[in-house]
Amino acid sequence: MTIPPEIEYVYAVRYQSDPEYIKIGRTTDPKSRIAQLQVGSRSAAEMVWCSECDNNVWFEYNLHQSFKPRLVRGEWYRGVTVGMLDRAKEMLDKEYQIMEFGENISNQILQERKKQKLSQIKLAQMAGVRQATISNIENVEAVHLPTLIKVVSALGKKLSMVDM
Repeated sequence: MTIPPEIEYVYAVRYQSDPEYIKIGRTTDPKSRIAQLQVGSRSAAEMVWCSECDNNVWFEYNLHQSFKPRLVRGEWYRGVTVGMLDRAKEMLDKEYQIMEFGENISNQILQERKKQKLSQIKLAQMAGVRQATISNIENVEAVHLPTLIKVVSALGKKLSMVDM
């Protein structure tokens, strides 16, 4: 029997006594998390926003970065609205998809280089780029598209888009 992976969430909670402050956090169980936050509090805790995501550690970190100017302390923010959280999550979803796309390309290049038994230095020579560029590509670091095309071509492959 296979146990399915847990669903991950990012959330925002506020206490009724201080509605202008929210806590941005992550969990795999929103109901249990709200109960944990309620323990020891004289004011009712309310989950005002909760969103499913593929990598809640990454999303939580980037939401914290997005609202850093509104940080009060810890994970508590002032003046962040549900609409602001929705817009930030939408933008981060797009960024995450691009990041996954980049990881996919990087993995394919790495696998093809190994399949052809090429060192990073040899592939770099074939593509007319520096060895550090090959390392950057394989480590999913930023690289210009024309450089990526050179490397893919040196492997005897084409970079193309397909319908999903």
